Amino acid sequence: ATLLRDAEVTIEYETLLTTTSTTAGDDGSGETKQITLRGELARCAQHEMDHDRGVLIVDHVGLDELLSVNGQTVMADVEDSDGRHGDRMERAYGREVY
Repeated sequence: ATLLRDAEVTIEYETLLTTTSTTAGDDGSGETKQITLRGELARCAQHEMDHDRGVLIVDHVGLDELLSVNGQTVMADVEDSDGRHGDRMERAYGREVY
């Protein structure tokens, strides 16, 4: 299966809160920051964000594309044992864009 990935991705994140403050007036709260990743690094980040959403590589392929061994559809049977492979595929291809 071909996984579609953006060539560039901007990630917004918050820094961790600090327990001690060294700057007068600093309440120790984190900051919101952004980083833009390109190329292979952007692809890797999107792969890891998939895992944060519970998406695995097998969720990107149809049951008919999964490996069969000696004509047996073992992988497809395991992957759809709960009948929810279609739901997982939908989540895999659904992208939240802000």
